[in-house]
Amino acid sequence: MKVEEIKQECLEGRKWLRLLFMAVFAVASYFIIPLVWIISSFQFIYHLVTGKTCTFLIPFTQALSQYTSDIVAYLCFNREDKPFPFSEWPSKTSEICPKPNKSKSGEKNHKST
Repeated sequence: MKVEEIKQECLEGRKWLRLLFMAVFAVASYFIIPLVWIISSFQFIYHLVTGKTCTFLIPFTQALSQYTSDIVAYLCFNREDKPFPFSEWPSKTSEICPKPNKSKSGEKNHKST
């Protein structure tokens, strides 16, 4: 590439806008880990006391896992569309969060070994 072509590429506005969005999502991801610690601590205490998993948190934690994956994909240039709040909040489970196993009786088996 010639110097002028490189200069033109560097001055392209949408690339700098992407850098701004990347910084915003990097900051957002900074807050996800403490949230995961809070949720996992609550889940452990709930499991310790009841012997079961707090199932009402599972859809949210699956969506949070997908959202985290979406942020990382955007930051690493694996996707062009911006994650939430510029797109919908993840609502479907993905391969990142397989559905819990079911026992023979049809109840969800969330007991850990």
